[in-house]
Amino acid sequence: MHIGLVGGCDDFRSFVDQALAPTQQVVIDWRERRVSCALARCQRLPPELLVADVCGVSEDELDQLIERSGCRVVAVSFGVFAEAKLCKAIAKGAVSALHVPVQPDMRQCAEDLLRRLRHIHVSHKPSRVSRRPSEAAASPPLVLLGGSAGGPVAMARLLAELPADFPAAVVLALHYQASQSRYLAQWLAKASAMPLRLAREGESLRPGVVLLAQSHQHLSMDEELRLRYRKVAEQDLYRPSIDVLFHSVARHWRGDAAGVLLTGMGYDGARGMLALRQRGFTTIAQDQVTSVVYGMPKAAVELDAADEIRPLGSIAARLRELVALKHRSNDDGSAAGPGGGGGTHELN
Repeated sequence: MHIGLVGGCDDFRSFVDQALAPTQQVVIDWRERRVSCALARCQRLPPELLVADVCGVSEDELDQLIERSGCRVVAVSFGVFAEAKLCKAIAKGAVSALHVPVQPDMRQCAEDLLRRLRHIHVSHKPSRVSRRPSEAAASPPLVLLGGSAGGPVAMARLLAELPADFPAAVVLALHYQASQSRYLAQWLAKASAMPLRLAREGESLRPGVVLLAQSHQHLSMDEELRLRYRKVAEQDLYRPSIDVLFHSVARHWRGDAAGVLLTGMGYDGARGMLALRQRGFTTIAQDQVTSVVYGMPKAAVELDAADEIRPLGSIAARLRELVALKHRSNDDGSAAGPGGGGGTHELN
C-alpha cells in the first residue's frame, strides 16, 4: 500500500512514522507540508491513500485536497478542538477520520491508524476488468445519475455545474410519476448547459447530451449499446428502475463510465452500482449530510458498492476531473492503468 503524507505538524509526522514503522505493508511515497505541493505530487505520483493532518491546513486547502487530489483521504487530528475539523473532513469526502488526544496511548492510536488504512485499502479497492483500447475508443465516456426523494433538485444542481462542452454522455434515472415526464425534462433542461430531453427507444448515446428515462418504463442498454425500454411489472416498486439501467450498462458498455447514486428513499440502484464497480467503473454515492433522504446511497455504501462517498457540491467537479483525466491520458497516448496509477480513479 502506497501513501502520501500531507501536513506540517511535527507530532503528526512522528506519529505516522511510529505507526507504520513496524509494518512493511505500507510505503510512504512522499511527504509534503503544503497542500499545493501535495496536489502537484498527486498529479505526478498518485498514492493509493492520502493521510492528512487536518489541523495543519485551512478549510479551503482541505476542500482542494479532497476534491482535486483524485485520492482517498484519511484525516488525522491532534489535541483539543480538533473534532470539528474531522467532522468537516468527513462531510467533504474524507473516507476516514482519526483523532489523537493530547495524552494518547500511542500504541493504541498507531494500531487504529494502521487498521483503518488496511481496511480502506482492501474494501475500497475496486476490481478492475480490462477492456480493449479499441472498444473504449469507440464509445464516449458515460455518466449515469440515479436518484429518488430529493433527486430532482440534486440532479439540477449537479447538472448546472457541468459545462456545455462536457465530453461525456449523461443518462438520468429518477423515480417520479408518469404524468410528470415532460414537465420534469423541461425543468431539468433549464438547469443544464447541455441539451436535455427524454430518452428515445433504440437511440445511441452521444457526448454532451443528457437523456432522462421516462417514468412508466424501465430504461436499459442492449448489446448494440442502444437504449431500450422495458415494461414495468405491477409488483415493481421503483419506476424507472435504477438497478435495471446500472446492471445493463455494467453488462454491455465497452467504454469508460461512472455511476452516481444521489439522495433517495429505499435501496434501488445499490446492487446495480455494485455491478458497475465490479466491472471496474467509477462509482460515487452522495453523503449523508447533503442527502435529503439517506436511503439509496446508504444501501450502496453498506454493499461496498461506492468507490467514493462525496457531498453533493463536490460530485460535479469530480466528474469533470475524471473526464479530464481520461482525455489527458488519451492525448498523451498513454493507457489508463487499473485504478488510475494508484489512488486516482479515472472513468475506467
